[in-house]
Amino acid sequence: GYFTRMLSDVVGPTGHVYTIENDRWQDSVKDDKAMLAEGKWKNVSLDVKPFGTVAFPKPLDLAWVTQNYHDMKIAKYGKVDTVAFDRAVYKALKPGGVFFVLDHQGPPGLTDAQIEKVHRINRDVVIKEVTSAGFKLAGEGKFLRRPADDHTKPIFDPSIRGHTDQYALKFVKPR
Repeated sequence: GYFTRMLSDVVGPTGHVYTIENDRWQDSVKDDKAMLAEGKWKNVSLDVKPFGTVAFPKPLDLAWVTQNYHDMKIAKYGKVDTVAFDRAVYKALKPGGVFFVLDHQGPPGLTDAQIEKVHRINRDVVIKEVTSAGFKLAGEGKFLRRPADDHTKPIFDPSIRGHTDQYALKFVKPR
């Protein structure tokens, strides 16, 4: 809900934020429903679906995945074919639409088992997968980069929690 609240404010009363929560994350579903029950975010809707589902009632201007792209590689959450997911996001966006991915930097060559352990994914893997779906990399924000982070540590390690090296990638669906 953290970014959902901000995006709701950004799109304003004439826009809409569609959220999809992983049906295996019932604590998150409960929190999301409680947030929406407050009634402050009238332009937000929540759908609870299997992880990696891409289903919206109309074409989108923006698709946003924050600190969850790596989770799609973790079988216990509902392992997702991320390339197929990227293709579905591509199809869901309007021409010129943006696909934004923010995640924790991982070392090169991580296996899915290692991704599950550290909750990270290498940015080059994300770029390769997303661009294979037809997207163009349009920019990268460096505002969350922390090169001193030890990429081999799990993101929940107390020595780095809240201070991980992260990347923010902006992909665009060509017009």
